[in-house]
Amino acid sequence: MSLKPAYFAKEAAVNTRRNLLMAFAAVLTVAFAMLFVGSTMMIWRVFENVTARWKNDVQINAFLVDDATQSQISAAEVEIREWNEVKSVTFVSKEEALEEFREMFADQEQLVDSVTADTLPASFRIALHDPNTLSQVQNRLEKVVGVEDVVSAQEEVKRVQRIVTIVNIVLGIVGVILLIAAVVLVSNTIRLAIYARRREIEIMKLVGATNWFIRWPFILEGLFQGIVGAAVAISVLLIAKAFLVEWLARTAPFVPWGIPTAFAVFTSGIILVFSIAIAAGGSALSLRRYLDV
Repeated sequence: MSLKPAYFAKEAAVNTRRNLLMAFAAVLTVAFAMLFVGSTMMIWRVFENVTARWKNDVQINAFLVDDATQSQISAAEVEIREWNEVKSVTFVSKEEALEEFREMFADQEQLVDSVTADTLPASFRIALHDPNTLSQVQNRLEKVVGVEDVVSAQEEVKRVQRIVTIVNIVLGIVGVILLIAAVVLVSNTIRLAIYARRREIEIMKLVGATNWFIRWPFILEGLFQGIVGAAVAISVLLIAKAFLVEWLARTAPFVPWGIPTAFAVFTSGIILVFSIAIAAGGSALSLRRYLDV
């Protein structure tokens, strides 16, 4: 039998009407799963922006011994500036450290009055090109003449990286569960359609209909559910980007909420591809198991 797209589309529509409730549930499941995938990608992008900004702001403080001479300080600064990992070096004198201390604890007059310039050490503030070299640079700083103590956010960086890894794993597991649920629901919807038309399918096979002629309406039905679910998810995400993300950007401008349009388009493409894959997977599962009549 020759392929007849109009016939296949009509039969897919009939199947959908006969199992409207299940088809609606399948579309919602696909939409919810894809909405979760898309939201996860956009949240990941914002989280990456925040993490990148935070990591780029990480500095190493190298505190100097109290009796460090000017020549030692100059030599240490020259040495540190020559390191490839170092982006910038700022010398903070005792007097500058005192000014910063007074600003930080301006509401605690008694504490401020008890501290003088001699109480606080001079230091170097060192910014890095790559935060991943923090541990290496810190170890080298501890060997520089005139440096007494080195303080950095090394543990905080590691803690943030662990949190990011855990969050990604959890989101990935939830996403996989939702994708499997969507495949199963699409599969069940198509299985019900096949079961409802089992007698008709038997007759079609008896008169010479090929398996693919019988399969196409059910494949189109699954694709329809997947594409509609993707359209719902993409619409919700684009609306959220247009209104919610913009509102968050105005409410909390210190957080890099920006999600480029190109990334939103990429996310929409991923959602569409995943939705088609879900539909294909659900259709293939049902057709393989329930079309042998």
